[in-house]
Amino acid sequence: MIMKYIIEPMRELYARIFNPRASKAYMSIIQRLVESTDEVVELRHKLNQTEEALKAMHEENGLLWDQVDEIRQADRALKNQLSSAMEDAYFRNLKPVGDA
Repeated sequence: MIMKYIIEPMRELYARIFNPRASKAYMSIIQRLVESTDEVVELRHKLNQTEEALKAMHEENGLLWDQVDEIRQADRALKNQLSSAMEDAYFRNLKPVGDA
């Protein structure tokens, strides 16, 4: 009983005054600092991974837009070719209605 209420607090007080590195509060602060540093390192690692993924997605997005543009150009060319072919076929099948 004496140990718990008198000696332990006195030991902690002595450690805080004369040897701050031996105190429980100091060790607790150091432990929280280490945990915080570990979290920062982990977050930086995740950020780097996310930035790399973003770069890859950006490049893929550009490639996909290029492909969409190529498809649109091919579609326009096909429409022009079909409309020209339809006009030619229409004019070839045109027969005069009467004598002029």
